Amino acid sequence: MNSKWYILGALTVICTFNMIDRYLLAGLVGPIKDEFGVSDTYMGFLLGPSFAILYTTAAIPIARLADRSSRIRIISAGCAVWSLFTILSGFATDGMTFALLRLGVGLGEAAFVAPAYSLLSDYFPPRRRALAFAIFGTGYFIGQFAGLTAGAAIAGVHGWRLAFIVMGLPGIVLAGLFYATAREPVRLHLQAVSGQVSARASLWSALCRLWARPSYRLLTIGSSFGSFATYAFAMWGPAYFMRVYDMSMSSANFNFAVFYGFSCMIGTLTCGWLSDRAARRGVAAPMRVAAVALFSLVACLMIVTLTARAGIALAIMAVGGVAGGGYSAAVVASMHDLVPQDIRATATAIWSFVFNFIGFVWGPYAVGMLSDAFIFLGSDALRYALVCTSSVGLIGALLLLRSSYSLAKDESQLVAV
Repeated sequence: MNSKWYILGALTVICTFNMIDRYLLAGLVGPIKDEFGVSDTYMGFLLGPSFAILYTTAAIPIARLADRSSRIRIISAGCAVWSLFTILSGFATDGMTFALLRLGVGLGEAAFVAPAYSLLSDYFPPRRRALAFAIFGTGYFIGQFAGLTAGAAIAGVHGWRLAFIVMGLPGIVLAGLFYATAREPVRLHLQAVSGQVSARASLWSALCRLWARPSYRLLTIGSSFGSFATYAFAMWGPAYFMRVYDMSMSSANFNFAVFYGFSCMIGTLTCGWLSDRAARRGVAAPMRVAAVALFSLVACLMIVTLTARAGIALAIMAVGGVAGGGYSAAVVASMHDLVPQDIRATATAIWSFVFNFIGFVWGPYAVGMLSDAFIFLGSDALRYALVCTSSVGLIGALLLLRSSYSLAKDESQLVAV
């Protein structure tokens, strides 16, 4: 069996390339929009729905498979698929072809998050999970930085198409290495005498078990409102700094990646550490950490979108990232403490479906539609589109706080069912 630290390190590296493939498009909105001759609404469609439709819908059946079979194989296959479609994106001939290829990227990435969290939960005990999830989560921000900066650097010299080809290739190699070297831990709920998974583990019964608990409903919806706000900002942030503050593509991508991406990475590690310490006070405490973190992050993002000077905007954005960048790690840690092992990947996938359907499908798309609707405001159209979408995150923070009040009771009831 592999060391837990090897598994954590390997998954973090894969997570990094998962995010590189995702943020390449966010950093190259300008040249792709110009070449295909499309609107902000269509670019919002490429950033959101064209990727997230299969990403969200395929995640649940894949997670059901992960609860019953090898998560190593599923993660490896997913990594190979999303990397292949990222490479093929560099050969897209028009906006429609690009959108279809983004569906393939989404399908591959649907095989990663829930199985990865489930695997980490089996390697790390409950009071160490939040920090483990936080370390894993640093891959999101390292990948964001690499996707934005390296993608722009390659595109600036050789065009955006080569950026997709070059940044997609390493994922093929990673998929093979992970499949060859990683091992599954023993899972007790698969050790039934008959060799069959319990009948209670059907998708419908698992959904009913989970959705009947107020804490699970509230943490799912609350974090999803948070993802609506933060995904919208993350995917349109570089374009915002280019349009509103008149930065070049490379400068906007670099500044956004450093001041937002790396500050969120620090925030993720800090939030994970705080959540593990808070967990000593009870299962509800990490969720309260998540609520405060999300509120702090969204409040800062709203100030950023209303700030006239680029330097001040970057500084406030960095503060927000440190204060709240890790809210989702605390949410997932609390969720994995809440649910029993036999439905852990499924619980994560249901959460991930809502989280990404509300956040990734609609967040970036809503910004594009609002930006086109506010076109009469000129370069400020994108600014006020982001103000509107960011405000939704404040509601999410309040729902997370409300979730914390029923976590302990729901935990005992879920295990007893």
